[in-house]
Amino acid sequence: MIAPDGSPVEVFAALPARGVPEMLHGQMLADDSVLELGCGAGRVANALAALGHTVTGVDESPEMLAHLSKAVEAVEGDIYALDLRRRFDVVVVGSYLVNMWAPLVLAACARHVTADGVVFVQRFAPAWARAAEVGEAQSGPVLVRFDPMSCSNDRLTATVTYSLGTQQWQQSLEGAVLDDAAIARHASIAGLKFDGVIDAYDEWVRLVATAVVSPTSSGGRW
Repeated sequence: MIAPDGSPVEVFAALPARGVPEMLHGQMLADDSVLELGCGAGRVANALAALGHTVTGVDESPEMLAHLSKAVEAVEGDIYALDLRRRFDVVVVGSYLVNMWAPLVLAACARHVTADGVVFVQRFAPAWARAAEVGEAQSGPVLVRFDPMSCSNDRLTATVTYSLGTQQWQQSLEGAVLDDAAIARHASIAGLKFDGVIDAYDEWVRLVATAVVSPTSSGGRW
């Protein structure tokens, strides 16, 4: 079964979270409410709910949403045009969606985060994307192969092949390479501020509302 964006549902249901929920949880307050945009089969949303957060997951695929735990509020919808008319302490966007449509993704984040909240966004690691090298890695039961077609003018195009048991799926990928300066520019337009990288792979970045004081200074919610 394939989601509207080309993602194979069986694969995304099988992929492990690989410590991401715990990393994000460590950046939050214990009672923070969480909105995950493009939650897929819930590998992050389900784990954050199990860690005690009130979690809402949004995805355009009902087949993906069927894998959310009962502890997660499921919302079927287009994340780019989404307006739930409520705000959350934390907004999470994984799966490199920001590389596809940065202005729309970050505008949706800004519409849904509280004035003192935080946004966590997963991007292609800039150095990895610019190198555009063939790669293959085992992620739980899923073998993921990355075949780049090109990376020109900071725009990456590639094919990703997923192998799960005897089955195989391919998904086309295209997106902009967003280094710190680029993501800061897009965030500023949306009313957010780049506030640093939170992982060792240079993928996950933290954004805050422009009025929020950085946690490295004397104020802030962290």
